[in-house]
Amino acid sequence: MTKYLLLMKLIQQDNGHAGRNAAIAVIALIMLFPLFIIILIATALSMPAEWIKEHLLLEGTPAEELYIIQQIRPDLIQQDQTVLEGYDFGMPINRTIQHYFGDEVNGRTLDYLTYNCDGDNLYAIADGEVVEVDSSEALGGWYIVVEHEAPVDDEANWYLYSKYWAVDMEAEHVEAGDSVEQGEIIGHALTADVDHATMIFCFQMYGDSDYEPVDPLPYIGEKEFDEEIIKHHWDNVVIVGNAK
Repeated sequence: MTKYLLLMKLIQQDNGHAGRNAAIAVIALIMLFPLFIIILIATALSMPAEWIKEHLLLEGTPAEELYIIQQIRPDLIQQDQTVLEGYDFGMPINRTIQHYFGDEVNGRTLDYLTYNCDGDNLYAIADGEVVEVDSSEALGGWYIVVEHEAPVDDEANWYLYSKYWAVDMEAEHVEAGDSVEQGEIIGHALTADVDHATMIFCFQMYGDSDYEPVDPLPYIGEKEFDEEIIKHHWDNVVIVGNAK
């Protein structure tokens, strides 16, 4: 208010039209500034995430200063397991696959699927028994293994095994020896934080005939989910946007 009063006083003291008009223009700009900020925020809310990352992140910003959480919609985290028509087993997590069985990543051929995760529910893909809950430095954390009867048309195996890692062992989870039903929540994926911008959940399947990993897709299928970037922290700035 002090700034406005000072400008009004200048208007009264200045008999010239030019000075008075300039003062009025300055007042108008000051009053419109909050509206400009609101418009800017509204624009940021509707910006596609890729545009945000490409245009609003300064080149050369150290990776440790970037904190991007890719968070699936809360309703998808809470909903029941997704089971696709025509498949015997359900999905282990309601997420879009990031890397496939057989993909080359950092010079290694993957024998599992990977998903981005942030505390998501992990589901038993079929009825079965938990046969192992343990940690592995090579796997980068805790894992859960469940034994299932193979589908009747699987001529190569009597049983199939599903392995879930990395699992958040601080959250509620099953124990070895537990019986589980298809769609039951057996644990939770790791949660993203400042130190780990995007956590990775891995899912593997292997058969009992030779205990070699098998491609999970023929058993669980594939579906894309609409995921959104909830928060982007850069210094002390928070930008909210979606992934589309």
